[in-house]
Amino acid sequence: MNNAVSQSEATGEVAQPLKVEGDQFHQGWRQVRIFTRNFNQSNWYPYFLGTVLKPFCQQNPKTTFFISRYICPLGSDDGDCDIAKLPGGFLAPQPDGKPIHFSVRLRFRPRANEEESLSATIKGLAHLWISGFLDFGMPGGLAGDRFATDQDKNSQERRARLVAELLYSNSRLLLDSLVCNGEQWFFQPNAHDFNKPCGFAVQSALHMVVNPWGFDTSAPLPIYLRFNDTNFKLL
Repeated sequence: MNNAVSQSEATGEVAQPLKVEGDQFHQGWRQVRIFTRNFNQSNWYPYFLGTVLKPFCQQNPKTTFFISRYICPLGSDDGDCDIAKLPGGFLAPQPDGKPIHFSVRLRFRPRANEEESLSATIKGLAHLWISGFLDFGMPGGLAGDRFATDQDKNSQERRARLVAELLYSNSRLLLDSLVCNGEQWFFQPNAHDFNKPCGFAVQSALHMVVNPWGFDTSAPLPIYLRFNDTNFKLL
């Protein structure tokens, strides 16, 4: 018998729909980068999400947030932290002599004491490390020319909010898809034919996001799956 329990079924939704109005949405954003020394465990990422970030978001259901994950050689993406203070045990040796670090960035708009509670949780866990919390300027990078073709202030702020809302919804979907069997956390598999070859329901969600987009010829945009740092596979 499979005792895996969806955490959304066990404890309810991880967050409420976004309801921050007006200019306030771009104010007060913060970020933190959290490193792990559990990189030898294949499930380090879902374990971290299930034991740290999911409880944090459940305890702060009105906090807007989004998550990103990184596996990077030292020196290639060391921002948002004092990387010189990263303990040696958090670097995975590599044959080329360039060790790799494993981390998760959390960007969020705190409403109360989120920083204090998350910091206390992380500092109580020997397998995690942070150097501190920083401001995350909004609209910032989410309004850069990567996302906003028009670079006037109104266009930037509007586009940054739309992108942040999409990332927020995706992060909620991510946490809602976590399941736990004993102490093993993993993403809930879904064997529907539309979810092949990955086997996760997010593949169908991704299809629905891309589906209404198209080139001027009305040809659909392709969907690519990233399977390592440099290569992409067309789904």
